[in-house]
Amino acid sequence: MSTPNVGQDNIVVDTAFMRVAKGSVLLLLGAVLGKLFGFLRQFLIIRMLSPNDYGLFALSLAVVTVLGALGSLGLYHGAQRFIAYNIEKDDLSKVKGTIQTSVWITTATSLLFMVLLIALANPLAGFFSKPELKSLLRIMSPIVPFQVAALLIASFFLGFHRPAPQAVIGDIGFGLISVITIFISLLIARSVYSPAIAVSISFFFVFLASISLYKFRFPMNLRSVHASPMAKTLLHFSLPLFLFSILFTVMGNTDTVVIGHYLPAKEVGFYNAAFLLMSAIPIFYIAASLIYMPVATSLKAREAQTESVRLYQSSTRWPFIFTLPLFLTFFLFPAQVLSLFFGGRYIEAATSLWILSIGAFILTFLGPNSSALIAYGDTRPVLYASIAATIIDIVLCLFLVPRIGISGAAIASASALGVSNITYSIVLWIRHKIHPFETKYIVAVLFLMAIGLALYKPLGAAINRVDWLVLLVYPLFLIAGLLFIVLTRSVTEEDRFLWRVVKDRLRR
Repeated sequence: MSTPNVGQDNIVVDTAFMRVAKGSVLLLLGAVLGKLFGFLRQFLIIRMLSPNDYGLFALSLAVVTVLGALGSLGLYHGAQRFIAYNIEKDDLSKVKGTIQTSVWITTATSLLFMVLLIALANPLAGFFSKPELKSLLRIMSPIVPFQVAALLIASFFLGFHRPAPQAVIGDIGFGLISVITIFISLLIARSVYSPAIAVSISFFFVFLASISLYKFRFPMNLRSVHASPMAKTLLHFSLPLFLFSILFTVMGNTDTVVIGHYLPAKEVGFYNAAFLLMSAIPIFYIAASLIYMPVATSLKAREAQTESVRLYQSSTRWPFIFTLPLFLTFFLFPAQVLSLFFGGRYIEAATSLWILSIGAFILTFLGPNSSALIAYGDTRPVLYASIAATIIDIVLCLFLVPRIGISGAAIASASALGVSNITYSIVLWIRHKIHPFETKYIVAVLFLMAIGLALYKPLGAAINRVDWLVLLVYPLFLIAGLLFIVLTRSVTEEDRFLWRVVKDRLRR
């Protein structure tokens, strides 16, 4: 019987943790700044336009986002996974074949959906009974191919464990350009068409930057490699991911579309203000998930099961420790947060923010479960769970929105998030014995939630007198959670390793 090579195993897991930590620092910076710019972008529109005009813009963007998901055909995840897997297997011909196939397919599909959007703009405006949508949709139609191309190129680099394009171009670059162009356009004319034109221009610049990066910085050793035919293999793998991407996008935009159909445009504006804040909750989760999937794929190729479990647990624990205080802030004080950032008119969306926060809590608490299943090649469970969640979302929206308004959309969205992520986690445990539920993790979560409940009344009384004090709730809960972890010695060896890598990366 051979003796396990412990030293080699340590090298495998240390390399994986180092990739996640280094990549996550950059992706976290990109995600945080991207969310900040996204917030400023929406803040400018909300403050400088009426709720009705903001609702029209949000509705148009929802339609364009759905068509962008259709145009990608699920190749954002599929290409990333095949690149990472075949690099680990040292099969560069399949890597190049994956890249070429993805580019040709998405170019054709994204242009097709742009043309369809232009042709169907008038019928869509009639469906929503909002004539202004016709011009808005045509103005924003070029976003479809620009966005698909930029995301696909970012996925190539992520497959090579190089997260810079996603962070620097996709998050920070687009965020900064869009804020500047929207601000200038709204200064020139306070019209609903101003942000539509500005966002389209911003996506064009991101597209140019991505193409330039792809041309000049992509691995040179692929230039002389013969590309293996990958269309059939890639599409077979990516079809469930395509449907998953469509369902995920539909799930994220069904509420906006249904509200736009049944209610005045201002209600779309109120709801999207709450959704904007909720979308900030998974920042840390998103940053870790983006780099987790290709690294987990590499571990899968090595059949390193123990290391895969440890990687998943560390990639869940720390993002959630930083996320939970933000959830508590929005969950405990939704009206105060909305009033502070958007004004008293938007307090109407307080119940929606409270409900949406619960869905975001479930998403981040369970960790990057869908990414783990994709890394293991289990795309069909992801698809089936997404189908069920989308049906739940659509049915609940259609039933609840006409009866209870935007709170009904929030219930539908949170329910869909909960059903899909609980299902992913159950499948991940049954098939691969991977879960995040260490005792130290659960105890830390329960402690922070108990602190939040204990401080709810005194903090609420103080915030009602001085509204800006709500900004101090997040750092207060975060410090309490970190102190608890340190005092109870809940830090593991993997955590210490990750922290050393993050600290070195920040110094650099």
